[in-house]
Amino acid sequence: MRQQSGFSVTEETSGGECKIKRSARWDPEESHSTLLFREPEVDVPSLFGEHNGIACFAGYVSVPKETNINLSITVTVDGDTYRGNESFTAEADEWTPVGIHATVQLCNIEEHIADLEAELTLEGDTLPEWLDVFGINLSSIVWEDFINNIEYDDGATIGDKFDQRTTLTVPYLYYLNHERAFLSSPVNLESETFVHGQHVFLKSCNRCGRFLPTEYVQQKERNLTSFGNHCVSRAPCNHSTFGYQTVIEEDSELEGIPPALEGVVNREGGGLVVNLYYGYQLECKACKKFYVNAALNPMRNSTQHREDALRRRAIEVLVRKLLDDDWIYHRFRQERDEEFDEFIWERFNKECFKCGKDLPSPSEMDLDHTMPLAALWPLDKHATCLCSDCNSKKSDQFPVDFYTPDELRALSEITGQDLEMLSKRSINREAVRTLQRRIIWFFDEFLSADNYQKDRDGKIVADLIIRAIQDRIDEANMEYNLVAEYQQQAGRMPETITSG
Repeated sequence: MRQQSGFSVTEETSGGECKIKRSARWDPEESHSTLLFREPEVDVPSLFGEHNGIACFAGYVSVPKETNINLSITVTVDGDTYRGNESFTAEADEWTPVGIHATVQLCNIEEHIADLEAELTLEGDTLPEWLDVFGINLSSIVWEDFINNIEYDDGATIGDKFDQRTTLTVPYLYYLNHERAFLSSPVNLESETFVHGQHVFLKSCNRCGRFLPTEYVQQKERNLTSFGNHCVSRAPCNHSTFGYQTVIEEDSELEGIPPALEGVVNREGGGLVVNLYYGYQLECKACKKFYVNAALNPMRNSTQHREDALRRRAIEVLVRKLLDDDWIYHRFRQERDEEFDEFIWERFNKECFKCGKDLPSPSEMDLDHTMPLAALWPLDKHATCLCSDCNSKKSDQFPVDFYTPDELRALSEITGQDLEMLSKRSINREAVRTLQRRIIWFFDEFLSADNYQKDRDGKIVADLIIRAIQDRIDEANMEYNLVAEYQQQAGRMPETITSG
């Protein structure tokens, strides 16, 4: 894939090295639930060939119970102030990646000096007993390829890709260093306030050379904190470099093997080796996005495009079957005696909701699901009228990742969709639960259709369907694997797919 995409790997790491470090633990008090950070006089270079720079606040957190965490950032540059705010839900006993950024306007293409301030706030009536933090950064983005704004074969640039699904790829998207608990220290607490937290497993990326936190215990490897898995249905992963990680740096107080690492870390020849169950891909999620997927997608041939279209139609049909829902066009004809696409077209005043382009007829409109089909949301009465360009840009993004806050409010008023729903990045959990109950039917009947089983250049569409759905389940941090669920219920591997 690296050779096909035309991008080289780093000479510093192979993707098979790891480090074991310690996080910092804070015991919050009811009267004090905020960590405050300040970084004065930070260089902010212009990115993507534009008069804009990006300041960001990011890191990894872990708590003993589900906790809402709010991040905010304030950037002062050239006399102007820019702010950002984002909330995350940290699941119990997992490492949750969090991050937020603010785009600032620069008066020229040169670097500018900015004062940065950020807050990490625990929200809720009761606070967790402790908060572990690691890799906390308050900085600006200085990644060279962002500054140069590299271009792909199809004419798109890395800047175009940065704005797509950004919230699903923080904090590694910012290309920051995450090798210590604090790279920016809280200014409102003394250092003695923090004690040693749990151990953190950092794996190397063979493209950018960074070491990024991820999970190492078998039950948690599927959390996919910074890297995608290498083997799932064919686990355990026995592939060199993917499944075996050599520890090149360990915590100085790591005497023996801590209980959390037993069965995972082994001492071989005087050194530590981590044996992963599912294994991790060599590239981090950010490099996978920018240097593999973005580069290779334009190279897809007509057969691959047909496969993608067939995959989307298959998921559309699957969602309707799981939710026992009639096709919206049929329902509109039966119940309202009108065409659904004409209804949406007129509802949006015959123009693209995003850019305002006039659309003379419904045939020139792209009917967008609003909540993405890839997250198992059906096409319904809350659909959005977009032009083909805007629909292509939105792709399978959630509304909150594509529209401004004002646009979200307007979209809620037009469609009747709840604003809170439009502001979430959530998979259709009802569809997932039904899929879990009907998993044998899904593999043995639904995926057995001829269209999904036809061999095209050594691949079948059923594999693409499984991968697309599993990716969104993983992004939602649902500890549920389609193939594993089938194995558990059927007692065998499914015969309708060829890969994990």
